[in-house]
Amino acid sequence: MNTRTGCRGLAVCVCVIFALFSCATGGGNGKKVHAAPDAHSLALLKIIEDINGGAPDSYVAHITSQGVSNRNKYNSVAEVLFLKNPRVMKASFTDLVFRSHISTFVQEGEDIRIFFPIDKVLYQDTVATINLKNYTGIDIEFGFLYPMLTGRIPLITDFSVKSGLTENGAAGTIEYVILENRGYFQTIGFAGGVPRKLLFVNKASQERVELYLENPSWQGKTLWYREIRLVLPATMESLTMTFSDITLGVPLDPVTVADLVVPPGTKVIKMY
Repeated sequence: MNTRTGCRGLAVCVCVIFALFSCATGGGNGKKVHAAPDAHSLALLKIIEDINGGAPDSYVAHITSQGVSNRNKYNSVAEVLFLKNPRVMKASFTDLVFRSHISTFVQEGEDIRIFFPIDKVLYQDTVATINLKNYTGIDIEFGFLYPMLTGRIPLITDFSVKSGLTENGAAGTIEYVILENRGYFQTIGFAGGVPRKLLFVNKASQERVELYLENPSWQGKTLWYREIRLVLPATMESLTMTFSDITLGVPLDPVTVADLVVPPGTKVIKMY
């Protein structure tokens, strides 16, 4: 399979996202860490359940992305259209410097299409089979990233609650809940009553995916983060996404959103 790396790969990575946390293990820097009761951990998970339940039925927004991949700087802007039912999403990415079209990502139900106009290549994939490493060079599970673009907080599947922590410091109180399944640890850090930091650790490779959720904003029952920072410590790659012009509950035609016209001679590659 072809591996997409660099700037265009990160554009796809935006489309499919999430926040960091460094887990405190001791009492340094004037901070005190102690175990939180199980009931409190469940209360934190209930906050996420309520946030995910308030995810928008539809939205239109712009995303400005700035990042570093393979020591190359990356800057793009995208218009994102999303409809929950039927499930369709489109994101078209444009280079901020050269104003050239980088890529277009389309999801229609379980089907995914990713078009790279410079190479005139259209990749066909599915939610069940997509491997972001094939497009971005970054080994991140699609299920970790996608919920962030639909107004939800990602959770690992089939998890158990490993522990809960409360950290008191000069910056205030931060509450953590640590989840575990067969493949991953996930740590969620809460500040001000909402998730602000996420950490995913692959048990086998020990690779970390860190997410910082900044500038939370409520629109009715919907929580939106206006800035999301992604950090991959192993490769020193980073990505900052800033959301603007967010409009919720927009009437969208699913046929129009899912429409993707490619030029004659485009090479089609099935990835499943």
